[in-house]
Amino acid sequence: MSGIAKDGADDDSSALGSWATDFAGDLLADLFSALPWDWEGGLAVDGTLGWRARGGSDRTKANLRSAEVTLNGNISEALETHMSLHATRRHVELDHLTVAYTYLPGDGSLHFGRMPIRFGRQMHQHVHELSTASRPRVLEEYLGTTLTTTGVHYDSFLIEGPVKSLRLFAGAFGSMDSEVHGRRHDHSVGNQELEAVGLSARLVGTGISAGSGDLRLGASWRTLPDYTLTVRGAAAAAGLSNRILGLDAEFSPTAAEWTLGLEYLQMNGDLGGSDDTGSGLIDLVAGSRAGWLLSYDRPLSEKTSLGLTLSDFEHLDAGADHETEFAAAWSWQAAGFLRVRLAASQQVSDSEDDVTRIMIQLTGVVGSHNHDHGHTHGH
Repeated sequence: MSGIAKDGADDDSSALGSWATDFAGDLLADLFSALPWDWEGGLAVDGTLGWRARGGSDRTKANLRSAEVTLNGNISEALETHMSLHATRRHVELDHLTVAYTYLPGDGSLHFGRMPIRFGRQMHQHVHELSTASRPRVLEEYLGTTLTTTGVHYDSFLIEGPVKSLRLFAGAFGSMDSEVHGRRHDHSVGNQELEAVGLSARLVGTGISAGSGDLRLGASWRTLPDYTLTVRGAAAAAGLSNRILGLDAEFSPTAAEWTLGLEYLQMNGDLGGSDDTGSGLIDLVAGSRAGWLLSYDRPLSEKTSLGLTLSDFEHLDAGADHETEFAAAWSWQAAGFLRVRLAASQQVSDSEDDVTRIMIQLTGVVGSHNHDHGHTHGH
């Protein structure tokens, strides 16, 4: 039987892993207790070993995708600070550094500094926090793998009850950075200088009864009223604007533990541009594009889970070519500090080669790895 350890080897290994995790956690706690404020922090490391086939060729590659150090502290009863240092194989970036005042009405808080944007069900989460191995392609195309803003962010419960709630997130920012796999976004979101303050908002309602389960509904909005687009090898284009609207729903049945999610995105305005070869000018792309994302998450046992996503969207280029992506991931919490994941995905595009990926993902967490965006995974 798989649950019986031979000669106690599995028990010894489990005990050793538990001891190592406890030791590392206690060491971090001792270090943070020596600081003048009430601090906690941790380290998360994410790596993959993957195979990719594209256009008749394939390759196998090991990749240490990211290492992230988080540090959260209470300066006083009303003030908190949050810091996240995120390192990839291309660069090291301070992607979260905020001071928050938390004594506003409605259990509200006001955050100042650099932070992930609140848009949809998952853009505020880092990739290693997702139920699949990568950010869905529709979100990468319209928003980026990561989307970080610098400005002010407001968070408050307009309605807060034992079951039902209505929560508002609103932000105003003077700069925005968007990346796809560590590189600046190919479209306007990643190659722009904001000439006016960008705005964002998200409204989330929870605890809505829907048949034999609960429904959560959300709406997100982001606008850039005035920005300048730069494209390598071409002149800059100024006075551009665009906006993105997102609608999302999440259903969880009362008698089961699975979750079904649906998101819709629409982007309007100046979508981006490319170098007009030979002229030194930018071929601008304007109009409207849309896409959707369907997700399914289900725990299989105490330590294993399944995540599935299906998405379809129009590219932001002039042809508005369609792309469909299916992704699946099986996750196993091998130890308190280690998650092992087997993942596969298929991308089918009208204008580009199909891409198939299979990978093993390892994610290790030591200490308390918490973010102030409400999603916590600590060990």
